[in-house]
Amino acid sequence: DQTKTITLDVDNFLTDSKQQENPVSALGISIKMKSLPIIGSILPGGAAEKAGLMVNDQIISINNSGILYASEISPALNALNTNFVDIEVLRGNKTNIIPVELNLVQNAEGIQSRLLGIQFGLKRSFFASFIKGSKETYNLSVKTLQFIGKMLTGNMGTENLSGPIGIAKMAGDTAQAGILPFLYLMALLSISLGVLNLLPIPALDGGQLTLLGVEAIRGSPLPDKVENFVYATGTVMIIFLMVFAVFNDVARF
Repeated sequence: DQTKTITLDVDNFLTDSKQQENPVSALGISIKMKSLPIIGSILPGGAAEKAGLMVNDQIISINNSGILYASEISPALNALNTNFVDIEVLRGNKTNIIPVELNLVQNAEGIQSRLLGIQFGLKRSFFASFIKGSKETYNLSVKTLQFIGKMLTGNMGTENLSGPIGIAKMAGDTAQAGILPFLYLMALLSISLGVLNLLPIPALDGGQLTLLGVEAIRGSPLPDKVENFVYATGTVMIIFLMVFAVFNDVARF
């Protein structure tokens, strides 16, 4: 197998959300998450717990069939003709082959699936989690600023701006996907609101800090008329932005 890197230049990405609802699908490809098959948690009473699998075990193979990514686990299990499998895992610096009796379940449509009873994800220490969270917070803050910049320069359509209706729908969709995507969305919204609140817009904390900076430079407070005008202008801007976002939501849904 050979690895190839292909670069695609996409101009005005997401300029019009109605025309580019899913640009990845428009390219005729699908995306698979290449996360390592490292056990993040083990479901109580599941096949993995009974067999002795442990958190942070990395699955290497199933019945001598190599496993590279977590997304390969479920198809590999369901392709078997037996519920008894040998799972090779990397535990620390040693490999172990662990026999497992899978749980066979059937959904409402009568489709049977073999379950191992695990969830993937690397279990980190508090310090490592803090570092990872700090980096993620920084990256999301930068992306928020980039999004605002693209909106102001016209490189991204205003149709992508969502209000409370759009946020509520997004929250409902992610809640159905699981608790982790939902919590990630809540964190993303909190970070985005925090970044927006620090922008130098009157009526926001960032605007207040800007006015305090101007007063510090001048050595005296701004006249009341000027300060009131600035705050009134900022309030009108925020109200207009909120109404525009709600209008976008109504038009979209």
